[in-house]
Amino acid sequence: MNNIFHFVNLHNLVLRSGKPNFLKCRIPVFSKFPISTWRKLLLYYHDNVVVDFLQFGWPLDYKLSSLPDQTDIRNHAGARNFPNDIDSYFQSELNKFRIVGPFHSPPVKNFIISPLNSVPKPDSLERRIIADLSWPFGKAVNDGISSDTYLGQHFKLTFPNIDDICNLILTFGQGCCIYKRDLKSAYRQFPTDPHDYNFAGYFWKNAYYFDTVLAMGRRNSALACQRITQAVIWIHRNNGFQRSLTWMILLELFLCLAQLMPIIHLDRCYPNLVSMKISPKLVLLLLNKFV
Repeated sequence: MNNIFHFVNLHNLVLRSGKPNFLKCRIPVFSKFPISTWRKLLLYYHDNVVVDFLQFGWPLDYKLSSLPDQTDIRNHAGARNFPNDIDSYFQSELNKFRIVGPFHSPPVKNFIISPLNSVPKPDSLERRIIADLSWPFGKAVNDGISSDTYLGQHFKLTFPNIDDICNLILTFGQGCCIYKRDLKSAYRQFPTDPHDYNFAGYFWKNAYYFDTVLAMGRRNSALACQRITQAVIWIHRNNGFQRSLTWMILLELFLCLAQLMPIIHLDRCYPNLVSMKISPKLVLLLLNKFV
């Protein structure tokens, strides 16, 4: 796994099949998730194909016959003006095999580079690193990704708003318990299909790199994240949490409401979370006291 050309060879092999990895080659990708546990817990879930995506990578589902424009691939000012933050990000992601490189030349055919950018995180000195897959406007990677279909199936991605949360609080009444938990680096926990590594490129300090996980900035990353978190919620409800807890998912945020503090239920949920190797942030969602 330390050989970066393992990922290049994997891409080339899946690409030659002409199909997403989960449909034909079915070569497991590098992942921390215990897939057998996920399959067992989601056996009767209506959207259990998400386990295939965790094991074999989430397809990009790029639809255009032409490739994105590569005439202006300079990184944005948010990257150029904060090189130390970009360096730290790359080192961390390289250590986790979420980014592969460096390469001295484009590592695969039709290698597409998207500009890097960064924005400040709220209440933090850290900066959020973003891949601008929407640049250049009208000719970018995201322009080849549908906003309402994925792998031939229509979808409508919606998230609760503040009015929905207020209405739930009014429904539960005074004294109800409310808890929220952000998922750190949610997108970066989920692998992308090796078939599409060529669309996930970066150029930084005279070297080429590419993602092996979902990018913050990819059009359908939010859909992937939502489908995984919905599956996790289904597991809880399937284990008896339907009556005691009400859940909301706001992209990378879990919000939980309850009339009473369901400590017994939370303890019962813990083994499932540990066995699935869910992010520690999500484990804390169920184990920390309500506030």
